[in-house]
Amino acid sequence: ARYLDETGNEHNEWDGVEYARFSNIADVKKASMNFYWDVPGKVSKSQLPGQSNLYDEVNGSSAPEYGLNLSVDGATINYGPWADRQRMSLQNIFFPASYHDAVPAQRLTVDQNRVATVFKLFFCLESDITLRIPTREASKDWKWQGRAEGHRAHKATDTGVRKRRGKGSKKWFKKESQATGADIRPFGWMDVKVAADTTINYAMDMYARQDGYHNTLSLDVKGTEISSSV
Repeated sequence: ARYLDETGNEHNEWDGVEYARFSNIADVKKASMNFYWDVPGKVSKSQLPGQSNLYDEVNGSSAPEYGLNLSVDGATINYGPWADRQRMSLQNIFFPASYHDAVPAQRLTVDQNRVATVFKLFFCLESDITLRIPTREASKDWKWQGRAEGHRAHKATDTGVRKRRGKGSKKWFKKESQATGADIRPFGWMDVKVAADTTINYAMDMYARQDGYHNTLSLDVKGTEISSSV
């Protein structure tokens, strides 16, 4: 059987079925955000060339503060292969690709306005957070042979009912789900539980240097637990 091509695989009916799709990416109990920036002043004569710190080669001294503090209290994140395929589309919405060569920034001269050359991100978990990774289980395709079409039909019916009836149809929707649940294939999963007080510090250059953009990441994980459906 190992030498048969894909067309001879009797279980490949599930190859095009997104049974591990989980469209609810995040369920967050509470979150807080603090976005801050300094009002830049002028470059002074005391900021001599060669006195830049680790992050700055433009202002001649430490750059104006610019960043985001984010904290989360109680959250479940569902991020699997399907969600990762949507990441590029979402990323292009918030950070459109410019497709041009980066030109190294030049050092500012006296009396020019200072610029925020570094963006800082601080992320903190106020309580435990769970990352669930939904996965497909190709090794179990043989158990579900001949039932992929029923799974597709059930999903299509669910979508149509939700659109027609809205939120008021939850009770009916539950009964319908129970009636056809035999054709609904469950997905595999792996849960990663991250302990409270875990922090992430990230610094990203906003202007190119002579050797490109610099990024630094500091991760302090207080504890983890991993479990799976296997």
